[in-house]
Order: sequence, then C-alpha cells, then structure tokens
Amino acid sequence: MRLHNVAELIPAGTNAIARRRSWQQALCIEISKRINGSFEARNIVTGDKVHITPESASADDWEFVH
Repeated sequence: MRLHNVAELIPAGTNAIARRRSWQQALCIEISKRINGSFEARNIVTGDKVHITPESASADDWEFVH
C-alpha cells in the first residue's frame, strides 16, 4: 500500500500509526490528517516531525500498525 492510500483511508482530524515493512519493527510514524486533506508525519517515540520523501511515499510497502 502506498502512503497516499494509507492517508486517504483515515478520516480528517484523526491520527494513525503506520510503518514501512522494510523499516525496523520499532520504527513507526504517526500520521495526522488535517481537515484540508494534507497530512503530517511524526516519530512516535521522539515526537519529531518526519520528512517523507516522494520516493518513500510512493513505495508500495506501507502498512497500518494501529
């Protein structure tokens, strides 16, 4: 699943935890979807904003964790 597909599946104003299958098990991001449809990604451990590259966003190995 691509990141855009993951983000489209969650309602605006909510959060979801996602990861790429190629990442270490403990590395997950929190996706916050805004009302305007854009989303922000943060590291769930540190709270730091995560920059998702276009190549990473278009990868087909994204999955919901929670």
